[in-house]
Amino acid sequence: MYRRRQTNNRHFTAARSFTSESLAAEAKHTFEGKLATAGGITESIRLEVNIHTRDHKREHFCLVTLPKFKECKDDLHWTWPTAFARLNKCLDQELKDYWDGIVSRDYNTNALKTQANFTAATKKLISESIPMEHPRDQIRDLLDNMQKPNDMTPTQLWHRMGELRVCCRCTDGTTTVPSEDDLKAKLICALPQSIKFELEKQNVSASNDIKEILRLADVCDEQYQAEHRGNQSNSRGRGRGNNRQDNESSSRTDRSRSRSRAPPRN
Repeated sequence: MYRRRQTNNRHFTAARSFTSESLAAEAKHTFEGKLATAGGITESIRLEVNIHTRDHKREHFCLVTLPKFKECKDDLHWTWPTAFARLNKCLDQELKDYWDGIVSRDYNTNALKTQANFTAATKKLISESIPMEHPRDQIRDLLDNMQKPNDMTPTQLWHRMGELRVCCRCTDGTTTVPSEDDLKAKLICALPQSIKFELEKQNVSASNDIKEILRLADVCDEQYQAEHRGNQSNSRGRGRGNNRQDNESSSRTDRSRSRSRAPPRN
């Protein structure tokens, strides 16, 4: 099978590789079908799925294309063989070639086109197109070493960790998918020392409910950010005050020099 050589296979990173604006602008495939309502009336429905391309990071496939495609499968009541046949409509030509090759090689009869094998096949699509043998190991390593960025609240960091956990489920690897308790422990490790100290002081640990952890962590983070903004403001104020004093001192010196250079009066 054709394999494109990639110069950067960091397909899973601490920051998202897409935004709501970029998703809205992406090309999409529309699936159409009919849905029977509770009253026995048949309605036509149209569902869109973002097309995944070779230029996307594979987290886009895990978090956008694949979930939306599965929603279509459920809403339109496709069989699993139908899902196998239609996923390639949500892929660009290069990834479509990968998918068709995987299906014809490993799942070439309807008996093999099951829910479990669909999951296995999509994992192969990720691994073979990157290429990387165990993408989940990279994601676990990322989670193990994450640190909270200054522009991200603890709640936002938790949501991002949850997205990476979804990516773990969608990929092959030698490591396991982290449990929620594992993820809570990783969240606390990723927080600044001042927040971790406050959590310890309040006897809050990974065994607590995540809402309780985030409530306290977000309050501490907001206090730190407010103090940081105050310190920056004071620093700028002192800088302006020092500049005024320097300017006034310079002005007095200039006037003194001007008087000393003035010609004597007759």
